[in-house]
Amino acid sequence: MKKALIFLMLVIICAAGERGDAFKKGHEAKDNDEAIKWYKKALELCREKENVPKAWAYNDIGYVYIRMNKWDLALENLEKAVKEDEKNFNAWNNLGIVYENLAFVKKEKKKDEKEEDVKKQKTEFLLKAKDA
Repeated sequence: MKKALIFLMLVIICAAGERGDAFKKGHEAKDNDEAIKWYKKALELCREKENVPKAWAYNDIGYVYIRMNKWDLALENLEKAVKEDEKNFNAWNNLGIVYENLAFVKKEKKKDEKEEDVKKQKTEFLLKAKDA
């Protein structure tokens, strides 16, 4: 019984240590893709009920996507982070950054669409004027 308990404790400690190493490697990564790889590894090493480490992994992945301006992927991961741990204020803050930027992107897209419509109307007008 004691041997089984000791073995179980060693497995838990090793798993937590390996997960911690994955987080550390993600923080030290030279590029975004490498960081995401390590944070996903840390996420894989979380057990089902380990909500706080999962939330941090999702938050870290989301933050890397923020740095890459990949707003939809950042949103997806940060929403998972706050679902896992609604007290994770860093994830909430990062989620706010994403919402703000998504609104900006949407506004710029509308502006570009309006400019495109104006160009199209000018072109049509010039073609009609040429044919007249």
